[in-house]
Amino acid sequence: MSDYATKAKNADATFRRSGQLLTLTYKQPGTYVGGAQIPGVPIVKQAWGIETGVTARDLGVGVINGTLIKSGDRKIMMSALDSAGAALPQMKNEDLVLAGGVTYSVKNVDKVAPGGVVVMWQLVGRV
Repeated sequence: MSDYATKAKNADATFRRSGQLLTLTYKQPGTYVGGAQIPGVPIVKQAWGIETGVTARDLGVGVINGTLIKSGDRKIMMSALDSAGAALPQMKNEDLVLAGGVTYSVKNVDKVAPGGVVVMWQLVGRV
């Protein structure tokens, strides 16, 4: 049996060497107070990753200009660890990723998790 936690650290080291620092914004649900909705305070974290073009073959979902992947979407591959080395929570659709000065809305989330241990995250982002 492999040590997948070590593989996650190795993947993180590779993203740190070859990637860029990403800013992740996890949207939080709001609350209702006196009938008025108060927006939730987002959680902001940083992680290392890369962003590149996306194809249907990369993710095995949808088709270009289909409902899941559209022309111009970007593939964001990132470490399973934040910039401090702690495990990242899974992002959800509509959370935000700032990469290279561009903010992307998350449209699809996939994980690479051999043995149930997340080694890296693979997202589809849309401007």
